[in-house]
Amino acid sequence: MFATYNYNLEVDMSDLTKRVGDMIKSRRKGKNMSQAQLAEKVGMSTKYLGEVERGEGNISIEKLERVSIALDSSLGEMFDNSHKAGRELLTAEIRDMVYKANKKDVELIYKIVKSVIERKFKQ
Repeated sequence: MFATYNYNLEVDMSDLTKRVGDMIKSRRKGKNMSQAQLAEKVGMSTKYLGEVERGEGNISIEKLERVSIALDSSLGEMFDNSHKAGRELLTAEIRDMVYKANKKDVELIYKIVKSVIERKFKQ
């Protein structure tokens, strides 16, 4: 007889669309592209791209593929958020995190980064 498995595949779609939007925004900023530039390359409106980046709009696989091509990436690379990512992507992600942080956290981040840089140059 065969075993039956019941997998709960419920996904919070708002979280998923937000993550996809964040990923697109991060990659776009890593390429120093404006929303208008990317939207024009992909053939979509700037308004729609903004909605997608904010997690307010869904994007089809076809459009996501066009976005990945416009960002010189593959669909697989678009979803790879590992720390093996390029300097541009990491810089954009750090910039986004700092932008969202409160003043106290920004000051802490500054101290940490400064300490790391100073230690590197002392070696």
